Amino acid sequence: MKKTMIIAAVALLLSGCTSNKTTITSKVTGGDNIAVKTENGIELTKQKIYESLLSTYGANKVVNEALLIAANIEVTDTEAINNKVNETIKSYTDMLGGEDKLLEYVKSNGFDSIDSYKAEMIEPSVKQTLMIQKYIEENFDTLAEKYGYAYIRYFSVDNESDAISYISKIDNGEMTFEDAANEATGSVPDKKLTYTKASTSTVDSSIAKMSTSFTTDGMYSVPVALSDGKYAVINVMDTDRQANKDAIVTSLLAITDVTSEAEAHYLKAYQFEVFEKGLAEDIKGINENYLK
Repeated sequence: MKKTMIIAAVALLLSGCTSNKTTITSKVTGGDNIAVKTENGIELTKQKIYESLLSTYGANKVVNEALLIAANIEVTDTEAINNKVNETIKSYTDMLGGEDKLLEYVKSNGFDSIDSYKAEMIEPSVKQTLMIQKYIEENFDTLAEKYGYAYIRYFSVDNESDAISYISKIDNGEMTFEDAANEATGSVPDKKLTYTKASTSTVDSSIAKMSTSFTTDGMYSVPVALSDGKYAVINVMDTDRQANKDAIVTSLLAITDVTSEAEAHYLKAYQFEVFEKGLAEDIKGINENYLK
């Protein structure tokens, strides 16, 4: 994999595609030595290739290595690691259409075997994922509250007045939610997990944004204007986050902001520092909380 990165850096330099926006002050031993010389006379020194590597891959590589160090300390359950690694390999194998296809894929990415790919790519990734999961579980109540997790079901009607009427009849016991939904739409909606970052393919964006308001089981007291101009009649079905912890943890793992928050936490916990000024600026460009 390292060879692949070096080849890519050289290719970028030869093509003129590297931007060199990052100011690199550190020096490599023997930096003035010519490392690459082309037939048309272009020469690249070790220092030039080093700077290209650092500018192109440096920030992400350094952060990833620091997180892996943290993960190696934080995640020590060998059985959990192996199970997750094997699960990942199986999903890749199924997706690509067999072990032969997987081998072709890993070789195309610069690895000699599936085992080397597993050791160098899958296992480090799994450890970092398990570390993020550990952070989520240790901060579960705070995160679940922040993103407003709850199970709801809702149906929509064209007019706000109709929505108010349905809510009133359900609250007064004149109708059940199921009866109202059937009358309005012809079916009873399934329950859905809502939270502020929920996909619009699952929950309307207007409902997702106000998920932190769903704190009590029962009918939501007012209609909610939806993104399509209709009005939702909402039944909050389950606000017991501990009872639904597994589903919520899985959901939190998919939220980029949660991953970034967790990574920043572990980098701070292990006193992550970068003394190359240009590289530090690039890292802060990824996430300003990665460094002090």
